[in-house]
Amino acid sequence: MSPIHPPHASTLTRLSRLFERCVEEPIVVRSQQPITLEEQSSEPEPDIVLAVASPNADEFDYRHPSPAEVLLVCEVSDTTLNFDRKTKRALYANAEIREYWIVNVYARTIEVHRDPVLSGRQMSYRQQIEVPAGQKIAPLALPDCEIDPALFLPLPRSN
Repeated sequence: MSPIHPPHASTLTRLSRLFERCVEEPIVVRSQQPITLEEQSSEPEPDIVLAVASPNADEFDYRHPSPAEVLLVCEVSDTTLNFDRKTKRALYANAEIREYWIVNVYARTIEVHRDPVLSGRQMSYRQQIEVPAGQKIAPLALPDCEIDPALFLPLPRSN
């Protein structure tokens, strides 16, 4: 794994706090914790996962969330952008994760991928949009949780 650089860490901290303010049980915010993708024999550790724990968060004391319980996966991307766009996107689409965000730290955007669908012989996402700082977006599962990337992304460094 690549080291976590300060812009990645600060973005992750702020975005986690924003999501924590929006959710109530049975939804939980998990940061850098595994999800179980049995069909791929994989347990990736996304930067942020919003998952439904039914009846409450104790549900994940003895197992990790499955794709059916995952509402949103976010990867904060600075040095891993190509990996997140290709490898991780394919992994999450194949698992039918309904919504995947790539938080592009340096471009100050969120790349939103929604609605996994079979495209040819592989899974992809039907909807792909880019949300720049200054515009708001809400996860499909939390329409009242509108956030602006400007609230959690670092400002460009001035020299």
